[in-house]
Amino acid sequence: MGNTLRKLAKKILHGSATDAEQRFMDTYYDAFDHVKDHEEVLTPAEQTALRNHIDQGIQTHIQQKDAIRFRKWLPYAAAAAILVVLGGTWLFFSGDSRPLPTAPKLAGEEILPGGNRATLTLANGRMIDLSETKTGIVIAEENITYNDGDTLLLEPSETLVLTVPKGGTYQITLSDGTKVWLNAASTLTYPSRFTKAARVVEISGEAYFAVAKDKSSPFKVNSNGQTVEVLGTEFNITAYPAENQTKTTLVKGEVKISNLKSQTSKLLKPGEQAVVSGPTMNIATVNVESFTAWKDGFFYFDNVPPRAAIEQVARWYDLEVVYEGTMPATLVFGMIDRTKLLSAVLKSLAKSGLDFEIRQDGLKKQLLVREETKQPTK
Repeated sequence: MGNTLRKLAKKILHGSATDAEQRFMDTYYDAFDHVKDHEEVLTPAEQTALRNHIDQGIQTHIQQKDAIRFRKWLPYAAAAAILVVLGGTWLFFSGDSRPLPTAPKLAGEEILPGGNRATLTLANGRMIDLSETKTGIVIAEENITYNDGDTLLLEPSETLVLTVPKGGTYQITLSDGTKVWLNAASTLTYPSRFTKAARVVEISGEAYFAVAKDKSSPFKVNSNGQTVEVLGTEFNITAYPAENQTKTTLVKGEVKISNLKSQTSKLLKPGEQAVVSGPTMNIATVNVESFTAWKDGFFYFDNVPPRAAIEQVARWYDLEVVYEGTMPATLVFGMIDRTKLLSAVLKSLAKSGLDFEIRQDGLKKQLLVREETKQPTK
């Protein structure tokens, strides 16, 4: 716990913390401020070191940030100093025997929707946090730019990994012109340049592909238990590791799905979806829009079980889901704007007979889901 909070305080001081991390530190700093005996654990030497560290942090912060930003984060300068100097203080450090406060309840209005968040990992292990003010990146022959033309990186490495966390989305244009949209909690592994023989990428999570046509070079997507091969088309793949099914939904064109376990292949037509689970592969006609609406900023629940709808919401709002009791047998139907606050989304889902409670558990936000308790009629 201590190491986590030290890292969080440093991120806040450097202006790289997310809104959720800032709210978490607000909660813990306020709690610490009300502990009356925290100074008693400091020796005179520690108190001197604490004051010096705060002074040094203030001077550094003044040089790097404007006055308004400094006044906003002044409490965190003190919090960071406490985290560094002390070794067993109540609340911030793991060595204390006193219990942490009960996880506070949160209002749905406090939980913001996801946004443009991603990390680019180079072949040498270097990680680059991509700008949240941009929507995507473009892989060119000699460099990598944002989709508005701003340069991100010169001389890209051979293998690249684009990782989108929970609560994030990002778009990428590959070196052949293929466009890929990544949904929350997804990872795309790809080369900076494709070979003439084949264009091969790997996806974990969910992504929408608009593949550039090249008859001489098939485009292959490897995912959980399958390979999708195309020449030029548009399709959506859902392949989250925690789910036992990989779904490929074809929007237009034609693709070949190969089940790696059964060594069987089938062709998909527009409007069809292949579901691969272990050695089995089933194909059915589906409502394509319900599987691709996320790319356009919507949840589209087309008579899905409550858990399936909740998992989509949890990934987008960066929530850890805890189910209590059995879920209602009713199915969820509706389209919801993904830019809405969590409270509005939960209000819509509650119509399916669900009851929700949100709690802050350390750095995580928990969504407690239970069947709605119906009041007895008099």
